[in-house]
Amino acid sequence: MRKRYLIYLFLCLLVASITAFAQGFLVIKFDKTKLMTKPQGQTITELAKGTKVKIIESKGNWSKIQLEGWVLKDSITDNRPPKKENLVKEKNKNKANKDSKNKKKDTKVTNSSFIYGNVTLTRSFGYTRVKGKITNYSGKYLDRAKFKITLYDSNNNLIGTGYTTMKELKPKKTYSFATSISCNPVEVENYNIEFQE
Repeated sequence: MRKRYLIYLFLCLLVASITAFAQGFLVIKFDKTKLMTKPQGQTITELAKGTKVKIIESKGNWSKIQLEGWVLKDSITDNRPPKKENLVKEKNKNKANKDSKNKKKDTKVTNSSFIYGNVTLTRSFGYTRVKGKITNYSGKYLDRAKFKITLYDSNNNLIGTGYTTMKELKPKKTYSFATSISCNPVEVENYNIEFQE
């Protein structure tokens, strides 16, 4: 009787776990995992390790997820965002005011000023060859820009760091980059690209 009970319990747990997996529910395995607008897009927020997510769609190494959570009621509204034409007028008015007030103030180029895409990792003579595209959304022409590429294993441990320097980056233009980092690409589970200077 006890054996039957254990088998029944095991089957129930198995069915429950298969059902959860079939629905696409998974948990985030790294702390501070970036939730992005699109693959290699701008970061919306960072998710904590263990956050439950539902997979909506998967493409290559990326998964589109759905989150469930709570926010303060005061922080949400049913008002629609203003129409585009009103936004353009408002932006132009704000730009004129800003230009007159802050002629000496210069906008700072940050990591969010760039979009990274088409990133590939391949083995090349004992190194990991990292190639990809960088789009300059800073609104500025940059004589020189340095980027740091950091590679992590499945436990989110650092396994390699490399740098690439690019010259003459025009606004809203996309450029190819490549660098070699001393590590095995098979070990790489995650990577991060950061604008340095």
